[in-house]
Amino acid sequence: MYILAFHVDYWNRMGWKDAFSDARYTQRQQQYQSWLNLQSVYTPQIVVNGSKEFVGSQESTLRSAIHSGLGQMPAAQLSISDVRLDQGKVSWHYLVQNAVAKSSLIVALVQRSATTDVKAGENTGQTLSHVQIVRNFSNTDIGAGATGTGSLPVQQGLPAGDQELIAFVQNGDTGQIVAATRASLP
Repeated sequence: MYILAFHVDYWNRMGWKDAFSDARYTQRQQQYQSWLNLQSVYTPQIVVNGSKEFVGSQESTLRSAIHSGLGQMPAAQLSISDVRLDQGKVSWHYLVQNAVAKSSLIVALVQRSATTDVKAGENTGQTLSHVQIVRNFSNTDIGAGATGTGSLPVQQGLPAGDQELIAFVQNGDTGQIVAATRASLP
């Protein structure tokens, strides 16, 4: 089980800018709106395996979705190897097999934890705790499978060991996640 927190940017207009937000993460949530035939997007939203979504506070629904997902065999195979950190970039080699014809490999650079002191907006004065924060990601069209390399800039100034890669293969037609893995940064 891998958790990814994509901080959307549409709340930034409320008087405080989320330092982890990115317009690309909002676009990704809007793509889920299309894949899952939703009327609108909202926060907090949880999406499990790209195929089930619900409000983040629905703990019993979350537990059930995770349990169900863990009981399924991955439809494709994914491996990430030869992870290297050099000159402010992390690079890797990947191998994907048995995916559907219109698949993408998404590799997310994740910060494991952080806190934010909110200075304005509806959460003024609050200290928010965050986990598994997506700081950057790449999206590579791979078809039914591929092998190759990729890289992303790392976040500077973070404690050693506070970043990792989480990679997954996503069906471009349905949004379903068909394989996933993680790798620590050296």
